[in-house]
Amino acid sequence: LQEMEKHNGYKAWDMHFHEDSFDQVLPKDSLVYLSGDSQNELETLENGKNYIIGGLVDHNNHKGICLRKAEELGIAHARLPIGKYVAMKTRHILAVNHVYEIMVQVTLEKTWKDAFFHVIPSRKGINNIENSSQAEETSENTQVKIEDIKNAESDNNGDQEKENNCDITKAFDS
Repeated sequence: LQEMEKHNGYKAWDMHFHEDSFDQVLPKDSLVYLSGDSQNELETLENGKNYIIGGLVDHNNHKGICLRKAEELGIAHARLPIGKYVAMKTRHILAVNHVYEIMVQVTLEKTWKDAFFHVIPSRKGINNIENSSQAEETSENTQVKIEDIKNAESDNNGDQEKENNCDITKAFDS
């Protein structure tokens, strides 16, 4: 909380802050950890669910850390359905404030697609997936990326694992 006091913008958010960890404060069955590495695609925002937005840059040697945290805690996890509605020239990684704003837009009854176009910065090269020739390729690449990362993690360990994760990430960023 002391760190948050350094920034004024958060005070306008509809959020509650606690000193204890979220898994100590909220019922486990109400938690959904958002991670771009999850294979579970979020379809709707449910009343009574508490969505955890990871604030960690989740790539390179930290790849998959948010997903692993959710699995270790035994809580649900999901990713935003970005690839279902839009194609992006960059990776499907968003800043915490963008994820929050997208979720606000969806709670205000915008569609996921409208929320993505309203919030995601144009520098990300966002396009309507129906008009993009990359639509199927983007979806396939995302699935391959997830499988390659899992295979790299199970086949390698230590520094070699980190090196493979970096190589996989670089391959899909090209």
